[in-house]
Amino acid sequence: MTGSAGPPLSGAALQAQRRFRESLQHSEQKRVVVLLGVLIVLGLLSLLRLLTDRTGAPSAGSFLLFCGAVVYAGGLAWILRGARRTQRLLPDSLWALSAILEALLPSAVLATQMRPAGAGSLPPLLSPALLLYGVVTCLAILRLRPWLCWLSGSVGAVGYAGLIAGYGASGGALDLALLGVCVGHALFIALTGCAAALVSREIRRHVGEAIRAAEYRRELEGLSRELKVAKEIQQGLIPARPPTIDGYDIAFFYRPAASVGGDHCDWRELPNARCALAVADVSGHGIASGLLMAACSSYNRAVLTAVHDPSRALAILNRLLMPELSNGQFITFALAVLDPRQHVVEVASAGHGPTFHLKGTARQVRVYGGTGLPLGVSQEETYEPAESIALDAGDALVLLTDGYVERSRADGLMYGQDRLATLLAEHWCGDAGDFVRALNRDSESFANHLPHQDDMTVLVIGRCPGGSPGAASPVPPAHVDHAASMAAARGGGDGSRP
Repeated sequence: MTGSAGPPLSGAALQAQRRFRESLQHSEQKRVVVLLGVLIVLGLLSLLRLLTDRTGAPSAGSFLLFCGAVVYAGGLAWILRGARRTQRLLPDSLWALSAILEALLPSAVLATQMRPAGAGSLPPLLSPALLLYGVVTCLAILRLRPWLCWLSGSVGAVGYAGLIAGYGASGGALDLALLGVCVGHALFIALTGCAAALVSREIRRHVGEAIRAAEYRRELEGLSRELKVAKEIQQGLIPARPPTIDGYDIAFFYRPAASVGGDHCDWRELPNARCALAVADVSGHGIASGLLMAACSSYNRAVLTAVHDPSRALAILNRLLMPELSNGQFITFALAVLDPRQHVVEVASAGHGPTFHLKGTARQVRVYGGTGLPLGVSQEETYEPAESIALDAGDALVLLTDGYVERSRADGLMYGQDRLATLLAEHWCGDAGDFVRALNRDSESFANHLPHQDDMTVLVIGRCPGGSPGAASPVPPAHVDHAASMAAARGGGDGSRP
C-alpha cells in the first residue's frame, strides 16, 4: 500500500518492517497449507460418499473444480516456499488475486450443484457447501491483512448473491421465505468478512509490536556488544598498574558511571627519571565523552614524547583538541610531573581541581583549585607555569575528578572538599592504595550506596615516610588549610570547575 511520505525510518524500524512482511508471507504459507488440507479432507469425504452411495457420484464439473483448487493451493504453496528460500517479498497484488479466487471457491462449488430441487427438499443454495464461505473467511484471518479479509467476505457475498439470482432465473423454486433466508446468508457472509477484518487487525497489531520489540531488542544487544568492545578499548588506554618509583607509593582508581566514561588517568616515563601523571575529565559522561577521552589520551601521549614542560604540553594539547570538541564540550586536565630526585611535583592545570596536598608531618592539607581554562574553550589559551609542590617524607598529593567531591546522597548534600580533606588528614598512613580504598568506602557510606551519577577517578602520589616504602609514620592531630590555592594566584575563587 502507498501513502504520503513521512520521516525516514531508522535502521531498526526498516528491519522491523521487512521482518513483519516476511512474517506475513510465512503466515500466508501456513494458511495455504491449511487450505490444501481442507481440500484433501473434502476430497476424501467425497470419495467415501461415492463408495457408500453410488447415486451420489460427483459431477464432472465438481471433479474438475476440485482438481483445479488442489493445483491452485499446491502452486501457491510452492511459490511461497521459493520466496521464503530466496528471502523475496511477493507483491500485494498476488494476495488480492488469491483472496478473490478463494472467496469465489464456495460459489463455484455451489454452482456445480445447481439442479432444481425436488418437492420437499432444500434448494442447492442451502446445501452443506454453504459452510465453505465461513472456512475461507476464517482462513483469510491468517493473512494478517484486514483489507483482504473484507475483500474475501465481500466477494463471497457478491458471489452468493449471484447464485441466488441465477437460481431464480433458471426456474428454481424459491419462495419469498427461502429468498429471505438466502439473502440473510449473503449478508451474513459479508458481515463475517468484516468481523474477520477486525480480528486480523488486532492480531496484526500484536504481531507487529512483538516483531518491533524483538528488532529493538536485537539492536540493543548489538549496541551492548559495541559498548563492551568500547569499554575494553577504553580500559586498554588506562595503565594496568601505577608506575614504580623508588621512595614513592602511587595508586589510582577509575570507575565510570556507565559502560564507557569520560574520565581518564595515565602516566608516562620522562627523561631524567621523571614521570608525568595525568588526570582528566570530559564534560558529561557516556559514549561521546569516552570517545573524546580516547582522543585526548592519544594526543597527550604523543605530546609528552617531545614536550616535558606541563604548561607547554597543555597548550599544545588544547590546540590539538579544539577541532574535536563541539557543542560546548570541554576537558579539564591536570598534568603532574614528578621528579623523584628533587622530590618535587610540578602541577599544571587546565581548569581541573581540586588537588589536595597533605603535609604528612604536620597533618595539614592544602587544597589547590584549577587554574586556566579547560581544554577546548579557547584556541589561544596559554597556561601559567606549573605550580611546584615539594613532597617531604610522609607527604601525599591527591588528584581526582569531581565525581568524588560532587557525589550526592538522597537529601542532595554533596560529599565536598572538606570531608575529603579531613579523611586524607586523618587516614593517611603512607599507603596510597589503602587511602584509595578508604576513600571509596567513605564515599559509598556517605551516599548510602546509591549509584554514582558521574565518573570517579583518583590518583594518589605518596612519598614514603623515612624515604623507604612501607615505613609507618606517627599520626598527629589533623588540620585542614584551604588558604593555598593555585586559583588564588590569578584572583580566582574556590577553584571550582566552570
